[in-house]
Amino acid sequence: MPLQVEEYNIGQLYNVVEMSKENIGTKVKIEHNDDHNHPEFGFCRKTVKKMDLSSHLPSVITFFFPSKLFKLEETSFNSYPECRTFYKSCFANESTFNMSIHSKHLEGIQENVFGEEYEIVDLNLGKKILDKRFNVFNFQNEKSKKIFMTDGWLNKCKTENIPFMTCHKLISLELNCIKEKWLAEKVFGEINNFFIKTHQRIYATADDWYNLKMEDIRKLENDTFLQK
Repeated sequence: MPLQVEEYNIGQLYNVVEMSKENIGTKVKIEHNDDHNHPEFGFCRKTVKKMDLSSHLPSVITFFFPSKLFKLEETSFNSYPECRTFYKSCFANESTFNMSIHSKHLEGIQENVFGEEYEIVDLNLGKKILDKRFNVFNFQNEKSKKIFMTDGWLNKCKTENIPFMTCHKLISLELNCIKEKWLAEKVFGEINNFFIKTHQRIYATADDWYNLKMEDIRKLENDTFLQK
């Protein structure tokens, strides 16, 4: 993305608040959002959410599995530019469903940032718009002056010394149920689409969050989450 790493942090947190207001078809309850000292991850922002994804998933998935399976608890430890997020089902044990996302947000393009073997999927934000409200090809950029992510945007960044970054996400998913391979493929497909949508949104709304500071974000979080 044509953003600096610290810019992305503000843009992401701002849009988490905005998406929480909208709920994006998902019932979400914020149970905890505060600074935390983790024994392994160090000083971080700990957030705990309860969410119901059943209405957000394709009917082809919910047809085969009970809706309560998709009532999840999300616990994240954000020590930006690194973040670890863990998901568990509120109605299934961890041996049935267990998922984690390890995120690293780094300048430029770097290889093998997690130091282990995994399948690499390149999610190109400039390939197809998934929500016409957040068109990275043409959006309001009077404040941010961000370039449009049309063909050749990466070369433009490199030749014109425009800062850009990569969001690396390592997803681990454990499923032990009927049709587990089929379900895993569907879940990964939905996750990929979600990542594309949210990151297109972050970039296309740059004018909304461009001048915000972290204290502004924390106030927005407190004002929003206290209403939940």
